[in-house]
Amino acid sequence: MSEVFPGSLLEGNKIIAPVPVDKSFKTRFPGAINIEWFRFEDMYEAVFYENGTEKICKLSYEGEWIETRTNLDTSFLELKLKASAEQFGEIMNSILIESEDLNKYELITRDRQLNRFLLLLDESGEVINIQQIV
Repeated sequence: MSEVFPGSLLEGNKIIAPVPVDKSFKTRFPGAINIEWFRFEDMYEAVFYENGTEKICKLSYEGEWIETRTNLDTSFLELKLKASAEQFGEIMNSILIESEDLNKYELITRDRQLNRFLLLLDESGEVINIQQIV
């Protein structure tokens, strides 16, 4: 049975963030639930829920906040963001990326030929970057 369901899948992620990282995270997100930590070469990442919304927070090894990504319901996007993104097709997914320098929006769209695009928009709806997803 362990060949079909490896233990790591059943037991979940066992990464524990160090005290400075955990303390910084809990200060910023005191209502966070279902927190799962991931460790990368240069940062920690917490995937969690806050007020029923999935979020991802990136923190340095010292606990300094890097950014937060929040899944957004596409129906609540500002009109200027919708108008900009809908030029590339139907909006399939939207994420708010909050960082110290500026907030950005990452959106996935799909055109009538079913081509998908990853868009990065600034707060005014200006396209910063676009890539076709293949």
